[in-house]
Amino acid sequence: MKIVLMQLMGRGGGQLYTAQISQALAKTGNEVSLFLAEYLYNSLQYEEKKLKIITVPIFPERLSLFLTIINPKTYVDFISRIDRIRPDIIHIVFEDPFSGFLAFFLSLKYPVVVTEHDPRLHDGAKLWLRFFMFFSRLITRHCSNVIIVHGQNLKKILTEGVCPRKKCMLSPTGIIHILPNG
Repeated sequence: MKIVLMQLMGRGGGQLYTAQISQALAKTGNEVSLFLAEYLYNSLQYEEKKLKIITVPIFPERLSLFLTIINPKTYVDFISRIDRIRPDIIHIVFEDPFSGFLAFFLSLKYPVVVTEHDPRLHDGAKLWLRFFMFFSRLITRHCSNVIIVHGQNLKKILTEGVCPRKKCMLSPTGIIHILPNG
């Protein structure tokens, strides 16, 4: 199976989760391409040689992210790169505003899976980020085929909202291995 995974923002546990799920999928015979923001790439986290990593120049700073989100050329270039791969499925591993808007266009051609690590917006998040996340989640929840959460309570939160129960799937994270210096 040809799988495209994407993580364009985030750090910490989400970053480790992406590294480990992408490598696990590659080890089981899938052809896996990981689109990863440049600032997230750490070679110590990626040992699997069968995994194709494509770093993209996306950065979490407010102005840079805003310019990325509003630039139509960014979407055209990104979708063209994915079309050359011709994946069977796209998995947005860590939801962010750019991936959310990108999910709409990708869902017109490909099945889309989204992992929501936390279905609730964080109260402490900056207003501009909350605004973009709110709209990107509306889009991803509508256009994705499956939404993965990592706990029964998270599934309950998601299905009490706007997500149909049949679209929401539970997948425990398992053990996230932290590498030294990683």
